[in-house]
Amino acid sequence: MGWILFFSIGIPLLCLPAYILIEMTKPKEERWGRSQPNQAVKGSGSGSMKNPPIRPSAFVGLETTQHPADPRTLKPVQGLTEYVPIYSGAFLPAEHQLDLVTMDDEGNTNLQLNLYNGQLVLEAPNGLLPNRSSGQVYKLGIYTGSIRGSAYYEEAVLNADTRPLAKAELVREPGNKYDKNAVAIHASGAGCVGYVNKQNAARLSKHLGVGEEYMAIFTSGCKRGDDSVPVSVLIAPTATMMSIFRNSGIPLPSNGITQ
Repeated sequence: MGWILFFSIGIPLLCLPAYILIEMTKPKEERWGRSQPNQAVKGSGSGSMKNPPIRPSAFVGLETTQHPADPRTLKPVQGLTEYVPIYSGAFLPAEHQLDLVTMDDEGNTNLQLNLYNGQLVLEAPNGLLPNRSSGQVYKLGIYTGSIRGSAYYEEAVLNADTRPLAKAELVREPGNKYDKNAVAIHASGAGCVGYVNKQNAARLSKHLGVGEEYMAIFTSGCKRGDDSVPVSVLIAPTATMMSIFRNSGIPLPSNGITQ
């Protein structure tokens, strides 16, 4: 009796895993003894077609328009009065300009100012644009870049003349509750239009605090009543700034020093 039960129940159970494995390797529609009936598809010809092709699902992609990058952002145009941003890739890498920027013991430098893409940019005598974060520019005590926090002074920015070469004033704010080293940028007749970024302000504030003379000018911006162009500044020790202006052949603006 035991052998009969073994052959009738035991062996099929032992074979069940193998059967399941074989069935799982078959196409889904053929598993477990199932079969799909032939389907006739009406068409222009006669007869029927077995296993019609699977109808593709509909897919709608979002069409986007990519605007080509303005080549002037990486190859700025000298003398262009229209404002176009200048990307960092347009400037010479810091490690490639070891002998590009010079300075003597009196603070005189070989750098000059030139107009590119509607903004004043520091330029070496050979026409290359040194990187503002290079060690040479750092040693000169030069700070250049966009002002910070101008969104909080929209009315002042709108009423200010921040066009290239316009005078800017530096005002230390040791009592500033957000940053004891804060250095505000003031425009003539408009008041504060923004601040030097925090990293540069930490260095600059120390120099101003011990009485060193610095000058500041706007290098990009707008006339009064217009705020369509980002505001940038150039800040440098007075002797260095004067040499930059002499090299550039442009008149020296009024001193923008405030202790």
